[in-house]
Amino acid sequence: MPKDFGGKIFYTREEYEEEFGEKLPPPLTEAQQEAKMAAWDQWAASAPSYEGPQPEPGRKSAYRDDLIGTEFEGWTRDPATNTWTDAHGRPAYDANGQRIHYSEGADTPTSPAPEEPETDTDDGDGITFHI
Repeated sequence: MPKDFGGKIFYTREEYEEEFGEKLPPPLTEAQQEAKMAAWDQWAASAPSYEGPQPEPGRKSAYRDDLIGTEFEGWTRDPATNTWTDAHGRPAYDANGQRIHYSEGADTPTSPAPEEPETDTDDGDGITFHI
């Protein structure tokens, strides 16, 4: 009986052939497997070695910086304070958690943070708004 695992259905060879009416190719023999592995080893020995940058020690070799090529490239987070700085070392977010936008080459924000409302109740119908 087929097994359902992780949203996929797995069949044995016999179950598959019976269910779908297709004959699967026979599995490789030991000699065929050894020949394929020898061909792979020969190819791997002749392939050029990788000369590019190596991962930093202690990092997984599959590490990839997802910020590269985006507007957030160069941003860093200080884990002690959990604050972000942009590529120029300027704060990226204000005290309210709103993103600070800087004009090109400026060290001060282009627009001030939104002002806080004086009250959180509407004088008309008594509806409360929370921002």
